[in-house]
Order: sequence, then C-alpha cells, then structure tokens
Amino acid sequence: MAGLGQQKGGVGYFVSMAVDDFVFIGGAMVTDCTGLPVEFRYTEPVRANRLQRVLYGDVLERFIHTDVILTNLLGRMEQKTSLIIVSDDSFINAVNGSSATGVWIAETRIPKLAGIGEVQVLAVDEFLLQCSDTGSPYRVRTAPDSTTPETRAEVARQILELAKTMEITEPLRRIESAIKLIWEESSENAISPEVVEG
Repeated sequence: MAGLGQQKGGVGYFVSMAVDDFVFIGGAMVTDCTGLPVEFRYTEPVRANRLQRVLYGDVLERFIHTDVILTNLLGRMEQKTSLIIVSDDSFINAVNGSSATGVWIAETRIPKLAGIGEVQVLAVDEFLLQCSDTGSPYRVRTAPDSTTPETRAEVARQILELAKTMEITEPLRRIESAIKLIWEESSENAISPEVVEG
C-alpha cells in the first residue's frame, strides 16, 4: 500500500445517495492533507426505470451505487490516492477493486482511548482509533476479506497523519451538500450516468 503525501491529493472521498425515488447521484473528491479540494467529480442523476427495478430487485441500489456510480467516478479521477473514505460501508469492497483502500469512518461517543494512536480492535474488519488528545475515537471499517494486522496498522497510520491537519470526516458532509445542490439544479429528465467534471 502506497503512503499518502506522494502528491498534492492526500485522501479521497466517495458519496453516492438516493436523491428521489430510484434516482441516485454520486460524488467523489480528493483533498490535500488540510482538507482543501484538489479534484471533484459527480454524476448526473441516474434514474432506474421500472423494468430495471423488476430485473434487479433487491440488488438494484447496490448495483447503481457501486457498479455504475462508484466505478464510473473512480475511473475518471485524475488524482489518485491510496485511501478512499466512503459514506457507506457497503461501498468498501468496490473501492478495493481499484488501486486504493476503501474505509468507512464514523465519529463515536465512546470514552477516549488511552492516547493518540491507540487502536482497539473490535472485529477483523473494524477498529476504534484515537486521533486526538480529547474527544472520542473514530470507528473505522475496512474490507473483511483483505484486512490483515499490517493493513489495519497502515490504514490507522494514514488516518492519524491526516487527522493532524484536518477533520477527517467533514469532507463527506460537503459532498453530500454538493449532491443535494446538484439535484436541486438538475433537469428531471437527466438519466445518464455520464461523469461531469467539477
């Protein structure tokens, strides 16, 4: 796994969300190590028609989020990073099909761990990570089938490094707000998964 900081883009973020009934938009952003955006791309609204809903059934949303939106966006990002933080843990495995490691990170209200860098393993694919002197640790999930103690340690190291200079989950909220704005300003008839540069 390559280390961060080899280029201006320090970390990647990916969000895909339903903006209406069976209408989805995704956004991907790379920031530098202070949280400033280096690159942002998004999809036009992707609308599932009635036949697709019948044919895909319960796997429709997962297919659109990962196979259509995530694959499309990550393939077009010019800034490559070794770590991509996703808005939903169901996107982790799809990211891991690229050259990056996908992780899901959430804030907790758990009492702080012993010190900065302290890791508490909860499961093979989940751990708590203390990133500051005060406050609660982050909950971090990785891909269960590719997580080893070495990859867990490397992911924790990268997150700790980024947490020194930025609020690590905040860019996800920016992308969600951008997606809502894109939807508000889009045509109701837009159905293409074509990626647009931001």
